Amino acid sequence: MNNVAGVKSITINCGFFPENIEFYLGDTTSLITQITISNVSELNEGYFNNCSNVESIIINGDLKTIGKNSFSGLTKLVHISLPDSIEAIKEYLKE
Repeated sequence: MNNVAGVKSITINCGFFPENIEFYLGDTTSLITQITISNVSELNEGYFNNCSNVESIIINGDLKTIGKNSFSGLTKLVHISLPDSIEAIKEYLKE
């Protein structure tokens, strides 16, 4: 992602499933404070690693599975919105 100075929020409408959020954000991960994701069925292990400034995560759609430690490293997280479609949480969400 280039030229993202000042960007604080990102909305991702997935047509496929990346390994983690850094796939989209690269080195800019620490700049983002709000993430909205739609159309993803599974969050891999450690999905939001290195998103240290994220305060809010909103996941819309048909999320079915949340991987182990998907929310690790989110030290500033104060709000999370998850859909009712979740069927499995693999072990713990955060170390």
